[in-house]
Amino acid sequence: FEQLSFKRAAELCQIPKSNVSRHVALLEQALNVRLLERTTRKMVATEAGELLYQNLTPLLVAMGDVLQETYQNSDLVSGHLKVITPDLPFLAEAMAEFCYKHPNIQLSCDTQL
Repeated sequence: FEQLSFKRAAELCQIPKSNVSRHVALLEQALNVRLLERTTRKMVATEAGELLYQNLTPLLVAMGDVLQETYQNSDLVSGHLKVITPDLPFLAEAMAEFCYKHPNIQLSCDTQL
């Protein structure tokens, strides 16, 4: 949402533009709501999209902070981590990256919200 451009978001995340577009479409489909109004010249967040962004941002920042703190405060992160999370592709990617960096983590995710 900050970029309001699939191309810029893809560059920032270092993933193909098609992945960004597909993830947004899947999220809109799962929520049954339009999050972005797209034209050939610009993209604007809908009211629902802005509300979702405003509510998710503090949660994503907090999750990033916790993951970073865990990483910084331990030479070897291990154990069983239980997470309750919405079934969103970008969250899955963040958790997969964390587990890749910490192979001794056993992750259990509950996406039934």
